[in-house]
Amino acid sequence: MAAPAPSPSNPGHYIVDVPDAVVADVINKLKAIEDILRPYFVALSENEKRHLLKMSDETIPFAEKVNGYMDSEPQYNPPFISVPETHKDFANFVKLRPVIERIQGLENEVSNMDICAGSDSYIQFLAYYNSVKEAGKRGIPGAKTIYDELSKRFPGARKKPTPPTP
Repeated sequence: MAAPAPSPSNPGHYIVDVPDAVVADVINKLKAIEDILRPYFVALSENEKRHLLKMSDETIPFAEKVNGYMDSEPQYNPPFISVPETHKDFANFVKLRPVIERIQGLENEVSNMDICAGSDSYIQFLAYYNSVKEAGKRGIPGAKTIYDELSKRFPGARKKPTPPTP
């Protein structure tokens, strides 16, 4: 069962402790998957990725039809394309779809865990920060030092100008 998501009105609700051994096991298994796939990786720059055509789910039926027509109606194949290479590329595309879908689904689930854990702890940290801030305003010893250190996280926050003393 999924843990409820934390929120500012419901902090402290993400109570899932993923054991260190589980995280280590997952990382090792992901490394093993990476090692299996490494010989097939293709290095692309962000610029190259931007300029390549991407086949979306909506394009796949079109591609499947063209892939078939290339064999059944070869008279229309342009002479500059390699039909066997095109078939091989498309077969690899089709083979990789379930892998990508699995990885994306897993990434989404792990990301949800990460977001909830981070949000829940950040809500608590901000409560502590505001408590230290208030304690500093009240002159409680040590609070101002902690506040000054923590307030570096918010460099754009402007302090209210101190009104001139009459």
